[in-house]
Amino acid sequence: MNILLTSLQVPGAASGVRVHYERLAALLRAQGHHVTVVTQDSLRPWVRRLIGVGRRALGLLPGHLGERVGLELGNVAEIFCAIDRNQPYDVVNAQDVSSGWAARLALGDRVPVVVTGHYNDHPGEEVVKQLNLAPTSWAARFEVRWYNFLLHRTRFFLGISEYALRLTLPFLPAGARTAVAHNGVDMAAFAPAAGPTLPTAPDLRAMFPGRAIILNIGQLEARKNQRYLVAVAAELRHRHPGCITVLVGKGEDEAMLRALIAEQNLGDDVVLLGYHTQVAALLHSADMYVHTAARENCPYAVIEAMAAGCPTLA
Repeated sequence: MNILLTSLQVPGAASGVRVHYERLAALLRAQGHHVTVVTQDSLRPWVRRLIGVGRRALGLLPGHLGERVGLELGNVAEIFCAIDRNQPYDVVNAQDVSSGWAARLALGDRVPVVVTGHYNDHPGEEVVKQLNLAPTSWAARFEVRWYNFLLHRTRFFLGISEYALRLTLPFLPAGARTAVAHNGVDMAAFAPAAGPTLPTAPDLRAMFPGRAIILNIGQLEARKNQRYLVAVAAELRHRHPGCITVLVGKGEDEAMLRALIAEQNLGDDVVLLGYHTQVAALLHSADMYVHTAARENCPYAVIEAMAAGCPTLA
């Protein structure tokens, strides 16, 4: 089959969605399929600059409304322009509703577009929470209505959990075909390895000899709630001084977390390891994986930790 994968997460983005589509592409290619991945990075520079002009023009609208309208319409325009409409694709798997709508606009109804719902709440409401927009503001209303519009034009939907499907069904059109991928993780890739650790993965045992390692992996953001683990580490310092908490990832909360660690003098008890791709090796060397996300419909990290044989608390 000739398969097109689309996503707003560009290569190198610190995102589980990006990791998912890269692994999916590799698995499909190993099975003999031809796979093309399209993101905003696939766009020709002059086209991106032209779309950027339109975004800035819309940004002249009052408040955050213009910024949000420009961003959302620009996202669709970039994926639309990056898709080669002359390719004989058999199916499209979009990793978000925006790139899914862009694919439908580009290819019409001749190619089925399957949207995978990686979100944890209604996608518009999720944006409102992430950006801390006032719920009654024009920008917040636009985001919710925009994603309702996109979902209502989604004919094929793949949820990553029953929760995601239940959340989405009221917004899909009548007759939409749906399914759930109950486990999108390659379990064998995380099974305890018989061979040595990959050289690109940090050796946590060597870094923290003799210490009990508590691991957390994910974007450093409010929804992932890593600040709770920092508070737990402060308590563990007194009750179990041999423990060390290792946070793997990067994101908007990094500066805040570093400030909390410094404020509570936890430099020897909490380590921000940065972003790493070889998470299986990290899980194999941890004593416990702790997942603290406040909202998560199907956390891949929890499934990966269990597949790696790491005791997991969520």
